[in-house]
Amino acid sequence: MVLLSPYESKHVSLMGRNTLCIYDWSDSDTHFAIHVAVPHLQKTNGSIIQISALAGLAPMPQKLGPKGIRLNAINPDATQVFEPLPPIWEKTREFTPLKKLGQPLDIAKAVAFLISSDAQFITGANLVVDGGFVYNVGALNQLFQ
Repeated sequence: MVLLSPYESKHVSLMGRNTLCIYDWSDSDTHFAIHVAVPHLQKTNGSIIQISALAGLAPMPQKLGPKGIRLNAINPDATQVFEPLPPIWEKTREFTPLKKLGQPLDIAKAVAFLISSDAQFITGANLVVDGGFVYNVGALNQLFQ
């Protein structure tokens, strides 16, 4: 598994795994990381998971699929990463249909699913993990009032 973070100047490589995770990098950084990882991922029928607030996979699945590499994205939102919660996150919870914030474990479980054999026929997907917040986008105006 290769984990890449825009918040660190290095990457962590765990031997024996076949997954590349990309967290909200610029397009050029993402394409460079994928390009570097493709030979290893091709040998291992690997998987790439892009974790980003924006969907930005096209046209990569069409290019990588024939090489046996699956590429999917997870689009999280409304995930609690602070204690105590900033006031804006308290309001966000109100506008999320599930009336709660996601936890980092929710995102981790989505990654685990997408790299598992249960998702072996899934590529090019944007899995939204936000408690339904995306369906209440009109509420964003109220959040910032």
